[in-house]
Amino acid sequence: MNGLLFRLAKALQNQAPQEIPEYSKPSCPDSFEYPIWRLRHAWTQGNAFGADEAVLVRQAVRWAGGQILAPQLPERVRDALNTVSAYCDDAGRLACQPFLPRWLDPTGINLDDGIDPLPVRRVPNEAVPAEAYVTDSFGYTHWKSQALKEACWEAFEAPPGSTVLVALPTGSGKSLCFHFLARFSSGLTLVVVPTVALAIDQYCAARQLPLLGHLDVRYFAADDPDFNAKQVVDAVRSGATRLLFASPEACVSGRLRPVLDELASQGRLDNVVIDEAHMVGTWGIYFRVDFQLLSTVWQNWRKRSKQSIRTLLLSATFTPECREGLKRLFPSEVWMEFVSQRLRPEISYYLKQFDNGAERDQSVIECVRHLPRPSILYTTSVKDAKLWYDRLLSEGFCRVGCFTGDTPRAERRSLLDRWRTDAIDMMVATSAFGLGVDKPDVRSIVHACIPEDLDRFYQEVGRAGRDGYSAISVLLATKKDYYVASGLGPTLLRPQTVQERWQSLWRTRECIDEEHHRYRVNVQTKKDELTGTRTYEENVRWNKRLLLQLLRAGKLILLDLKDAATADEDAEWITLELRFPPESPDICSLIAPVRQQELELLQRGLERMLACLSGHDRVCSVLHQLYGKGTVRECGGCPGCRGLRRAPGETRQLLVPTDITATPSVHVVMNMPPMFHHNESGSLARWLRRARQVKGLNRFACTDHFFPKLVEACREAFGGNPQPYRVDLLGLDAPGWEPSFRLGPDDNMIALHGDRVHRGVFDMHRGHVVTHWICDGCDPVDERGKRWADHKGVRPYVTPEAWIASGGNRVY
Repeated sequence: MNGLLFRLAKALQNQAPQEIPEYSKPSCPDSFEYPIWRLRHAWTQGNAFGADEAVLVRQAVRWAGGQILAPQLPERVRDALNTVSAYCDDAGRLACQPFLPRWLDPTGINLDDGIDPLPVRRVPNEAVPAEAYVTDSFGYTHWKSQALKEACWEAFEAPPGSTVLVALPTGSGKSLCFHFLARFSSGLTLVVVPTVALAIDQYCAARQLPLLGHLDVRYFAADDPDFNAKQVVDAVRSGATRLLFASPEACVSGRLRPVLDELASQGRLDNVVIDEAHMVGTWGIYFRVDFQLLSTVWQNWRKRSKQSIRTLLLSATFTPECREGLKRLFPSEVWMEFVSQRLRPEISYYLKQFDNGAERDQSVIECVRHLPRPSILYTTSVKDAKLWYDRLLSEGFCRVGCFTGDTPRAERRSLLDRWRTDAIDMMVATSAFGLGVDKPDVRSIVHACIPEDLDRFYQEVGRAGRDGYSAISVLLATKKDYYVASGLGPTLLRPQTVQERWQSLWRTRECIDEEHHRYRVNVQTKKDELTGTRTYEENVRWNKRLLLQLLRAGKLILLDLKDAATADEDAEWITLELRFPPESPDICSLIAPVRQQELELLQRGLERMLACLSGHDRVCSVLHQLYGKGTVRECGGCPGCRGLRRAPGETRQLLVPTDITATPSVHVVMNMPPMFHHNESGSLARWLRRARQVKGLNRFACTDHFFPKLVEACREAFGGNPQPYRVDLLGLDAPGWEPSFRLGPDDNMIALHGDRVHRGVFDMHRGHVVTHWICDGCDPVDERGKRWADHKGVRPYVTPEAWIASGGNRVY
């Protein structure tokens, strides 16, 4: 028996966790070493062997092959292990049967594996070698994928004033897009995030990158124990902080707004990034109104900055409707999209609807006792989350937490810290938990509810398997959950209430430009008949919702938002341009079509969720329909695919959006220094530097064999702290070759040939000007004996000096 398993058996026999040797947390969860590490970590916290420890032992034994030799276990340990279906026989063998609950349809499930097998790698290794400055700046020797490299480059090269939408899957490293922008910008990069938890998580991640420390990275959160809000504002105003994470509320109507306005006017707000941007079109419609009001503030910043702000919209998933909505909210002269969406191949889905709640609840407990850790138990309501948390405590579990929208801020911080540091094995939560909590090793998600739409379900399931290894999703529902989900849509104001609310807003108006129907109204008004029926904050939110519905209906334009405290009252003024008679007696009819359209969209979301639960449609198929045709369809295992006996296949690599074909000008430069000999690197570096200084070129490519040499020469040419440049791999020269990288019709590139000319790139129909450096040691003629410089349409240069001295792009 393996030595570590022997030490585990000794620890169980002696009830002594110190019998397990101390070692670092395994980087991969694909062996029994991982759960044994968690067990030692948990058991040494002072708790006696109990329910939490028993689950981890089960996990270790299952991942070790199903049984270990563990004779003479104490009764307390045996009893705890029995609750997780781990039993000792008379020969001293501790065995754990695969978890295959009786309520689950076994069709297509390997009975020897159950639903809790050893995790396997589901995401392919897509890494491509990185340039030297990427390693120096961010600590990465490789880009996670060619798609990530292209997305970062797209964001960086986007012209000032443009908007770039980037979709890359969970765990693909898309945060590097805004790290890249911040690293190479002189002004502020503002990253708007939906939750303080995400702000803290992103802040911690950015602080770990080698050359981002000089940006004085910060996040803004009122009453935060680590960052004083005034100090953050002062650091942003002074220019000391150049990468800032903040919520939409802080940017729209909070303490950050004035200083961000100042920076925009001074031309010091370089980049505005909206992370999890899909939420602008979902939560922003009814629940987090400042997500959509951010669009108005953003347009004001663009005017102040003379359209110089670059905008980046990031998410793992965008539906086609969401992308169109964002394009309307964040319009710009240059709108660019980089969409590389792939369904999560890591997740295996198991779904069951029960006739009564007691049976469902017992099945949830069964899952809690058998599924691997870390794990999340999701509910819809705060009340249910608290009930489940109390029940787990009563069942003997101690390493659990409860995170809901009602959790106090200080407690949230503590829970998140304990979750990240593995002090919690299971989190009971509502949808308030999860966004931006980048814990890669979550192995199982249990839903004791029906999410109100498929997108919410997919986002919550997306907390698992972020390390690229297989993970488990179990949804257990009752008919009652269906009615709860059906009632989770937004509460709509009655027609009379809509009319009264508009009239109360209109009474606060101040005329700005009567000819163009421009006024400002105070959304914080207390002078209306509704003040006593809702809280003050609710009144403000409903006022904003009404204005946003009128905006989406095309009945007004929001021009500006501004706080202005007076001696009598606080005020939040919204300047608008009317496109309807303000004295209209039926305001509700003006917004009725858009309200109906949005309700139908929400209803379709619930119908998709129920279609998955019913088993009539494959989960992967419904998700593919939701996120659009360009999404790569993958399935880690859903009931529909298992019913068709379709096992998870090899996951396809992320797609790189295709370029527009072009007929580039082809230049050939002969007698370049050799690439292979180390002592000649200085000569090659010299011409790389000249190419950038004189020709303005920053894109290079070579075959894989010469890549390390070219990276070394680029480091020598451009120094240790350069502006970005690219070195791409040409790959194998074969018939039908296509570039793995993007090269647009306005892009220029140098292809370096070290021993033989790569015919594929020589004949490539991409780019504007492609210059081929024929290095010493490279065959100067093709297969017919014709010199590369003599090919038709080629502009030849006998020496690099002649190429540098030339001008224009005339083709001979």
